[in-house]
Amino acid sequence: MQNPSEKRATSRFAENESPSIDAILKTAPNSEPILTREPSNAAAQSGDSPWSIWSPKQRKLIILTASFASLLSPLSSQIYLPALDTIAKDLNVTNSQVNLSITTYLVLQAIAPTFTAQLSDTVGRRPLYMACFVLYMAANLGLALQNNYAALLVLRCFQSAGSSGTTALSNAVATDITTSDQRGSYIVYAAAIPMLGPTLGPVAGGLLAQYRGWHCVFWFLFVLTGAVAVPMAILFPETCREIVGDGSIPPQKWNRCYTNVHMERRLMKEGNDVPHNERDGISGSRDAYSWIPNPFSTITLLLERECGFTLLYGSLLCCSFYATLTLIPSQFHAIYGFNELQIALCFIPFGVGSLVAAFNRGRMLDSNFRRHATRLGITTDKTKQTDLTNFPIERARLEVALPTILLGSACMVGFGWTLH
Repeated sequence: MQNPSEKRATSRFAENESPSIDAILKTAPNSEPILTREPSNAAAQSGDSPWSIWSPKQRKLIILTASFASLLSPLSSQIYLPALDTIAKDLNVTNSQVNLSITTYLVLQAIAPTFTAQLSDTVGRRPLYMACFVLYMAANLGLALQNNYAALLVLRCFQSAGSSGTTALSNAVATDITTSDQRGSYIVYAAAIPMLGPTLGPVAGGLLAQYRGWHCVFWFLFVLTGAVAVPMAILFPETCREIVGDGSIPPQKWNRCYTNVHMERRLMKEGNDVPHNERDGISGSRDAYSWIPNPFSTITLLLERECGFTLLYGSLLCCSFYATLTLIPSQFHAIYGFNELQIALCFIPFGVGSLVAAFNRGRMLDSNFRRHATRLGITTDKTKQTDLTNFPIERARLEVALPTILLGSACMVGFGWTLH
């Protein structure tokens, strides 16, 4: 069971952190907002108890499953790009107007996680996953059947709201079952599958748009979501620490899956008590209105100096990334005369580079983490949370991040040169 300060920390991480960042933000009582290291969880872990009852293989499988769900957001964004010119012609609108559907998608992509992540800390990860899947499938069904520009804009908003929430949930799941000193390696599994979106999305979208029409793009997403949602509804366990603790506390009956039932039976067979009362105690201690999402609690993080600068940095990278992707269909068609399939192939380097970075980044962060821990004489244990109060976590991350930022900036200049 987490104490109140850890609860706030977990909630904020789930709402705001990217897959490569595992720091948790909180505000210390009677002090200015500060960036703190993940607190010592001795109380939460009852001394020598592990952070999670799931084995390393089970953790990887859980995070990979969540990663497949979070693929929907980047895939929906990228699969749409090769068909932009075709959609503009079919709907009798300009390229600038059809590009507006990308803007509306990104706006909802930023707003939706502030609701889903916070709500998932109260009702659990699984219910929010299912809600996201239902909304996303309904939006794709509407997009596959419509031929109206206004409907395109509105339904793309709903599509974004349904898919983007899964990304925050994937990060939250990784935080639920991993400790800070091993999270970099596990985050690789959370980030690897979504990184396939920039590669597979445009190729699939280009093929579907050229040979089956752009409506088929949304039929494909509808079917794919069903293929992901059904297995998750049956097998994906609840991981929220506010509900299941280290995984040994059974979730609510309506929130159980086969995996939870199997785990409960195994604990009983081994002669261990199933701590139902602990979950009831957690539920009873909550405020009656705690289930109501409050997006303003996320917005207030912008006022914290460290968090505000971190989000500004991430937003600039995101802007440059999507500006590049949006330019490719129209400019490569106008300059080089590429068709939908040829344009789709131009997106492959983005996906390959993102995938390589995802695997290397996690290992580099973990390696640098261990290097500084050894230098400071800090002992780390992969099964337990490490007290990072006196650890230079910002330095450990910046030493990995700064070289990649410089390399990415140089590549952006090179891309601009190709358009002339």
